[in-house]
Amino acid sequence: MKDVQLVAEAMRAFGLLPGKYAYRKYGDGHINDTYLCISPWGRAALQRINSNVFKNPHLVMDNAFAVTRHIANHIEKEGGNPRCGTLMFIATRDNKPYYVDSNGDVWRATHFLEDTTTYSRAEDEHMLESAAGAFGRFMLMLADFPADTLHETIPDFHNTPKRYNDFLTVLEKDENNRAASAKEAVEFVLSRSDKVGLLVDMLDKGLLPLRVTHNDTKLNNVLFSVKTGEAICAIDLDTVMPGLSAYDFGDAIRSGANRVDEDKAKRGDFSMKFFEAYARGYINNCASVLTQNERDVLASSACLLTFECGMRFLHDYIDGDKYFRVEHTTHNLQRAISQFNLVADMENKLSQMEKVIKELVKNTK
Repeated sequence: MKDVQLVAEAMRAFGLLPGKYAYRKYGDGHINDTYLCISPWGRAALQRINSNVFKNPHLVMDNAFAVTRHIANHIEKEGGNPRCGTLMFIATRDNKPYYVDSNGDVWRATHFLEDTTTYSRAEDEHMLESAAGAFGRFMLMLADFPADTLHETIPDFHNTPKRYNDFLTVLEKDENNRAASAKEAVEFVLSRSDKVGLLVDMLDKGLLPLRVTHNDTKLNNVLFSVKTGEAICAIDLDTVMPGLSAYDFGDAIRSGANRVDEDKAKRGDFSMKFFEAYARGYINNCASVLTQNERDVLASSACLLTFECGMRFLHDYIDGDKYFRVEHTTHNLQRAISQFNLVADMENKLSQMEKVIKELVKNTK
């Protein structure tokens, strides 16, 4: 069946038909197919979920639908308009969060947030602080959501000890004879074996609370107002699931405070100014719901999540580039080295990072 027929079928399922309508391809995403639909009652974003990437799209949508409804309720209680503060998914005509078309593909629809845009890289500290505020509000408004009721759509996503053990297995096999060419990177990982369990161990001991986490806190997953330049809300909720606040904070710092291209093996260039800007935006918006232990591990989580990312690149390099898309044979190795250089730079500045966090928390009381 042609796309035009499938789009019309999906629009009908979400109540965007009958009547005069139009649609066009929207955005430049590489995973899902997105269409901007114009119907008699307004505009909506209609998206076909890539089931090759998301093996259980119905679980992804169950999570996303539940958390956005929860956030919308919070915004309404505060006297705000949910359509201006969160993604708002549209239920199908039979009140389901997604639609399966006659081709077996899964679709979802959201109200279109007008006059918004995204950015791939922070132009200045204020932009990063504003984005951090959006993720902080996300954490704040979901603090009373029972995280254990969500599906774990990607099991052990940030289980660093498991990823470390998987790395050791691949390293021992070395089926592609690549370990020797990555000797320094391998030694970097092995020398930090005592650090991999920091967050998971604290969770297992009940020292850190389970939270609803976004798990992909890059700048381009925040919508900004084109009129005010301020962040509106977090988007791309495909990885929302139970986790730790440190996961979201640490991964955001990994990408947001890094001043070099992540794909290149340069020396680490960790910006304390960008770190402080992000930390300020995040803490000012959600410090009230974070426990003391959560606050205490924020700085070290940046080191750990960056280390984990680098280890995943190195794992894939030694394993023959089976997971990440590469442009040349040493691409994943370069990515790993870039992350490890950033880790080393962070470790040298860890005491400064911890001091910044303490001062920011102190000023929010």
